[in-house]
Amino acid sequence: MPAARGPLRLPLHPAGFTRFFSSCSVIVFRFRTPMNLFDLGWDDFASKSFHPFCSGDLVPARVALGHKHACELLSAHGELLAECTGRLLHETASHADLPAVGDWVAVRLRPDEPRAGPASRRRADIHAVLPRKTKFSRRAAGDGTGEQIVAAN
Repeated sequence: MPAARGPLRLPLHPAGFTRFFSSCSVIVFRFRTPMNLFDLGWDDFASKSFHPFCSGDLVPARVALGHKHACELLSAHGELLAECTGRLLHETASHADLPAVGDWVAVRLRPDEPRAGPASRRRADIHAVLPRKTKFSRRAAGDGTGEQIVAAN
């Protein structure tokens, strides 16, 4: 029986992340820190969309992985583990208006909370989803006529 090997590290990808394969052939991405917003796709459209939020202590971040009401984000502060605020969940008209992979969001960092997860990520609250330029969507599963956003940018 061959000895178990650790992750096979591949060269640094131009977008700024290291890609490696685990023993079960699942692709895992771990981003280096600090990150540059421009490497994540920040442009004039995102900058203009974020302008109403720059007066407070909100920072821009990009959704890398989405769960039901929580997301893993990439920002100038590194990787973040974030949850949607109650206000955002209440004010959204449909599930399609919540953050999806590729969306830019306005987040507030939680400074006094311990870091979460094995990667010691900072925690944050998602206060707003910035307008989308494009989206990849489909009809939501089930009998409803809702839309499911698969990815956005």
